[in-house]
Amino acid sequence: MKKFSIIILAALCAFFTLPAYAQSENAGRSPAMAFSAVNPDPVLMGMGGAGLATASSPAWASFGNVSSLAFSESVLALSAGYRRWAPGKDNCPEGGVSVRLGKALWLTVGGGFQNGEGVIEYSADGNKIDESTPSSIRANLGAAYAINDKLSIGAGVHYLHSSVASNAGFNTASFDLNAFLRIAGVNVSAGARNIGIPVKDGNNQTYMVPGEFFAAASYPLSLGGDSRLNIAADAAAYLSSGFAFSSGAEYSFKNMLFARVGGRLSNAALPSLMSAGLGFKFKGLSLDAAYVALPSSLGGSFCAVLGYSF
Repeated sequence: MKKFSIIILAALCAFFTLPAYAQSENAGRSPAMAFSAVNPDPVLMGMGGAGLATASSPAWASFGNVSSLAFSESVLALSAGYRRWAPGKDNCPEGGVSVRLGKALWLTVGGGFQNGEGVIEYSADGNKIDESTPSSIRANLGAAYAINDKLSIGAGVHYLHSSVASNAGFNTASFDLNAFLRIAGVNVSAGARNIGIPVKDGNNQTYMVPGEFFAAASYPLSLGGDSRLNIAADAAAYLSSGFAFSSGAEYSFKNMLFARVGGRLSNAALPSLMSAGLGFKFKGLSLDAAYVALPSSLGGSFCAVLGYSF
């Protein structure tokens, strides 16, 4: 018991001191490839980013929490959608697939493309030097394994590419490692997400990918009849600097109609926000949408996703 307590204490110290160290290394500079911190899962997006300790979106697990796959009721799930990200009015087609292999193993893949507004660069005398369209690509691969009916582990890898000009592109990889526990009706999860290899610009400046250590919990509550309420809360400490806390709720009726709302407080790569979402599911088909209402810098961000599972 004493040894276990020492391990927990060391883990907590690492959770809070590593982001502080990373902040000093990255002082005065924005994180590289901030798009990789965005989770396009429409369920989580509708709940202010909360929900890593839920298993309701298996097709999107490669973007969020791979270990949650072991608690999914689906053998196969696939989903594709469109996201409009307001800061650069970026267009983002994205999608994912998960499949169960045997009794204890799941695999998932996902990816997306993000295309921003065109940028024109001029010289001091007003001549056009370069014209480009910033873009980014990410491709994910993950696997989850059920240790027993209460505990699972998951791991994932991401390929990340960002092109900020016609002659400036960056490539790197990032990794996930997480665990999911279901006990006494409560879901809890913790781990590391998007821990990436730093990238360097033309001036040899090092920038960190916005990886995070996270802890999350969710509690499904029956409201009687065919109504249920799922409450979720997530906390994250970012290696590139900063912390974030998200909380949200999902109301469901007959596991067919869904309404979601939530918010996030953050001083990290992704700003604070408030969001809401709706969902519909019938015979394996699903349609989900989410909208970010606040702040003004993100207002107008939305996603619409079509999925199928069995």
